[in-house]
Parts: sequence; C-alpha cells; structure tokens
Amino acid sequence: YYYPVFSYYTNFVKLATRQESNDQYLANFDPRTPRNYEIARFLNQSYNPGNKLFIWGDDPELYALSKITPATPYIAAYHVAYYRKFDEVASILASTPPRFIVTTQNPDSFPALSSILSQNYVKVKQIDATRVYLHTNSTNETSR
Repeated sequence: YYYPVFSYYTNFVKLATRQESNDQYLANFDPRTPRNYEIARFLNQSYNPGNKLFIWGDDPELYALSKITPATPYIAAYHVAYYRKFDEVASILASTPPRFIVTTQNPDSFPALSSILSQNYVKVKQIDATRVYLHTNSTNETSR
C-alpha cells in the first residue's frame, strides 16, 4: 500500500520558508481547520477550569483543540441524530448547562437546542456560519 505523502512535505516546506501563511498551511488539511483553530483560541481565552462545551455539528476536534471537556457523551450532531438522543442531550444541557455551545450546523434541526440557546445563551462570536454561545450566567465572569 502506498500513501502519497509528498504533498505534506511540500506544504510544510512552504510554511517553513514563509511561502504560505499558517492559515493556508492548515487549510491544506481541511478548509475548516483554520476556522476551528480560531474558535479554539477564542474558547481558550474565555475558559475556566471545570467549564464544559457542547458542539452541535460535526467538528468534535474542537474539544481537543480547545482542551474543554464535552458536556454530553455525544460529541457530534450525527451521534445525537443516529442514536435519537435529542431528549437526553436536551435534558443534560438544561440541568447542567455548559459554559459554551458552538453550532457549526443549524440548531433549528434540534428544536430543544434552539430553545435553550434563545433562553439561556448569548452569541459572543461568529465565524462564517459557526457561532459560539456563552451561557448568560457566565457573561459576568472574568475572561482569562
């Protein structure tokens, strides 16, 4: 089995010799990667130990990049949809609200989440269609 790696080395050389920016380098892996790194940096600036994160979308790498623990056992929207865990996830989010909710997909496909967002969260960042919401009880806390 042969796996083509030449493009990875070429991209690294371009980055190392400053022929391309860090975002261009990251985008070679996936066009969403620069956005995800930017969101993770934002979350890290506002993070306090013990905070939780819920992501409604298919970008579970945000948990690892931000180093914030998932708020539910289901780390991607397709897990919730496939296993039909909408009620369970909504219950968890209502009883132990995470500090952050990130939506990379339309939350209207999860009506309970839309309701939770409108009642208890404020949008604090948007990059393209990705939105970061902060729990309203967290807005008075000092950001780090």
